Amino acid sequence: MTLKEMMKQRASGGDVRRQAVVVLSDGDDTTSLVGFDDVLELAQQSGVAVYTITARSSPVARTLFGGNRGSFAESEYAMQALAQESGARASTARIGA
Repeated sequence: MTLKEMMKQRASGGDVRRQAVVVLSDGDDTTSLVGFDDVLELAQQSGVAVYTITARSSPVARTLFGGNRGSFAESEYAMQALAQESGARASTARIGA
């Protein structure tokens, strides 16, 4: 939704120099109405740089609270791909003790 709104703003002829979005997420898709491939395509078309910060639990937090360790590689890849394909950078933040 944010990418679409930013594209509308650019198309309206406003004084827009460079647009960027920062996404902080664990990368897991749990409730999206739009698929990752569609978001990736929209990010490429929009010209908006999507900077991603992937929240990654520490091993202790994963043990205490559970966590699907197997899906992390896929989630991290998706966040990196989104950033790279939009001309931005991806980062990872460790959360928990």
